[in-house]
Amino acid sequence: MKRDKTRNQHSSSLRGLSRRDFLRATTGTTVSGALVATLSPAAAPSAFPQEPAAISGATPQIMQYDVVVVGATSAGIGAALAAGRQGMKVAVIEETPTLGGLLANGLSNTDLRSPGGSSGIFEEFRLRSQKYYQQKFPDDPVMKTVPYARLGFRYEPHVADMIFKQMVAEVPSIEVFYRRYVVKVLKSGNKVSAVVTRDVDEADEITFLARVTIDGTHEGDLLPLAGAKFRAGREPRSAEEPHAGQMYMTWMGEMFGSGEGDQKLQAFAMLMTIKDYGPNADKTIPKPPGYDPINYCPKRKEETFWYRGGPLPNSKYEVNEMLDGTDLTEVNQGWLNANRAERRRIWEKYRDYTLGYLYFRQTVMGERYLGLCEDEFPDNEHLPYILYVREGRRLEGVYVFNERDAIRVPGFLRPPLQKDSIGVGDWDIDSHPVSRDTEGYVYLSEVADKFKISAPYQAPYGILVPKDVDGLLVPMAVSSTHVGFQVLRLEAIRVGMGQAAGNAAALCVKHNLQPRDIPVAKLQEMMLDQGCALFYYKDLNSAHPHFKAIQHLSRAGVVQGYDDFNFRPDQNATKAELAKMIFRGLGLKVKMDYTDLWKVMPWSKIGQHSTPYHWATYYLMTLHNMGAFSTDVLVKMDPDSPATRSELVRWVAAGTRVLPESHLPLQEETNKGDGPISRGELAELIVKLLGADLKDAS
Repeated sequence: MKRDKTRNQHSSSLRGLSRRDFLRATTGTTVSGALVATLSPAAAPSAFPQEPAAISGATPQIMQYDVVVVGATSAGIGAALAAGRQGMKVAVIEETPTLGGLLANGLSNTDLRSPGGSSGIFEEFRLRSQKYYQQKFPDDPVMKTVPYARLGFRYEPHVADMIFKQMVAEVPSIEVFYRRYVVKVLKSGNKVSAVVTRDVDEADEITFLARVTIDGTHEGDLLPLAGAKFRAGREPRSAEEPHAGQMYMTWMGEMFGSGEGDQKLQAFAMLMTIKDYGPNADKTIPKPPGYDPINYCPKRKEETFWYRGGPLPNSKYEVNEMLDGTDLTEVNQGWLNANRAERRRIWEKYRDYTLGYLYFRQTVMGERYLGLCEDEFPDNEHLPYILYVREGRRLEGVYVFNERDAIRVPGFLRPPLQKDSIGVGDWDIDSHPVSRDTEGYVYLSEVADKFKISAPYQAPYGILVPKDVDGLLVPMAVSSTHVGFQVLRLEAIRVGMGQAAGNAAALCVKHNLQPRDIPVAKLQEMMLDQGCALFYYKDLNSAHPHFKAIQHLSRAGVVQGYDDFNFRPDQNATKAELAKMIFRGLGLKVKMDYTDLWKVMPWSKIGQHSTPYHWATYYLMTLHNMGAFSTDVLVKMDPDSPATRSELVRWVAAGTRVLPESHLPLQEETNKGDGPISRGELAELIVKLLGADLKDAS
């Protein structure tokens, strides 16, 4: 049994159960005075076609935890850290010797359009990465020339692994069980109650009892074992999902194909990390089995589309290419239902194909100085332990996230508001091909996004929760369509979804609830306290003093920032912006008459017509008619001039129908004097003044 070396001892009186106690537990008898519900294997197809054989002569080991996380992927490690920090006893089951999933297995270049997509535990990881490289390698050329490297968004695999192990070691209630995998899920009625695991060497078997189980695997391997409904492959094209189903797409955005759904999966890859060893080095590897240079150079080499890779510190490169690089299609079709031996054979095919790309670069392109990194994965041929499984099973949850949730429509700044948001993302729809002829390739970015519909989006809590199984949360193989999944498979948002799952699991344990029943508002408050964004802004991070207030108003639909997805929290707020926050925060209704518009004709640019000109006309007119200010003030008002603190007090008083002198928060603001206020400060004051009166304005 391989366990975290920092906690390699455990007390059997606290963690373990004897064989006798286990037999009692599994027959519904009393253990230590408490009734233990009957546990039985889920009536569902196995994740693997062959039932694992019993280990001869082995004595079952039983261990109890509040939360069991299966898979130390980006979402899995986010879940473990969040639950552990809430005081939960957490077991992490991980088949490899690494923590962080792809982040520690070759995906070393964070996909973000701006740092605004980094928050919560992922932001902690970024800051540790930044500090490590600033202290250890301040003069590295990549640190000086690549902005995202300076910010900590580029990292070597072993450094990512080291950082996550440091973070886990800081939480004493987390125990990591390396080199283990799940062979069975046990249920009590409709609730997942335990997972049966086995050592990768088939040496022993341990059953982990849990109040809440979290499936953090890329493949969603617990879903069939737990009897949870799931999807695999592609849905057919529909009005809500114009990029779904069988299709071909050009770089300019033209689409062809039937749009039919199928079971195909987008290309997997093995993400090599290579190093430049200098011009005189020769790191040429032996020619891999099945090598064919045409796979990597389908036309003349000077015309072939390929990259050196994403530059990393220490002269390294992340190799994450397309069809003329490391992407390999169709070989992965049997991956999901394959047993461990079959998955290993598929892994080896990807290994040979990826090494073929390196061999091509060394021989055909003459880059003999490029080679595998000798300090990465030293016990695994210097190659990652896991494949880049871009998509596996997808949960059918309480909410199914689709393409419409990831894009905006003309006239709307953002995709649909998710009131139950637990995380944000900012990447484009990005689906790799399902076949060698590029079928299935969708990259809705730049010139292909003709209608500029790509925009930052929110992940709602319901995508983590099975609709038909209790005791289970799924932050990795989340509930979504094939197209919708493309914006949820990025590592930064996956860490965030894992963090939400870990916090939700803690709420379940503390309050004896099922995941579908937790108060999402409480979960959101926990996430905000932990520096997690629920609404995306490029220029707002958790370090800003008004972060939480702005997030609260945004989640309620009161504000949404500017067209460029900035909030500009330190810019002076205008009278128009003040009116909008009060109007929408209080949930006011338009209160005016047609003749009222003539009072503000100076605001109109359309001659004699009474068409409102300024965007804030109806907000200001309604507040005027509620007594916030006189007609003379209204007529002379410049809506785009700075708002003042005294205006805030008077307008809130009118909107809430209270006297400022009888309302303590308004009195406090009056005593602070007058003058302009920033947008961030205004958001803080609005939340404070409105308090429980803050309404969802969406």
